[in-house]
Formats: sequence, structure tokens, C-alpha cells
Amino acid sequence: MRAFEAQLSCRFRRLTVADRSVLRTVKHMGRLLDRSGRSVRVVPLHHPQD
Repeated sequence: MRAFEAQLSCRFRRLTVADRSVLRTVKHMGRLLDRSGRSVRVVPLHHPQD
């Protein structure tokens, strides 16, 4: 991820990384999060071909 951030910051000089959670969406998938970002329950993911 750091290489990706470095590429972005070279391309967009005014870029500031404020939150990295968007880059780690897999960790959030299948979870319902509260306002603090804590997991409160699991939500089953269904593949479109299922």
C-alpha cells in the first residue's frame, strides 16, 4: 500500500492520506460497522453466481 500511496502523492502533490480504511475494504466486507468503525455483526456475502 505504501507504494500506491507514494505513486499518488507524486502525481497529486497536495494529496494527504487521512484514512487508509478505503484501501483495506476486504477487512470491512461482510461486517456491519457501528459509527466508531467497530464490527457489530457479520453480514453474509453472496456471490452473484450463487
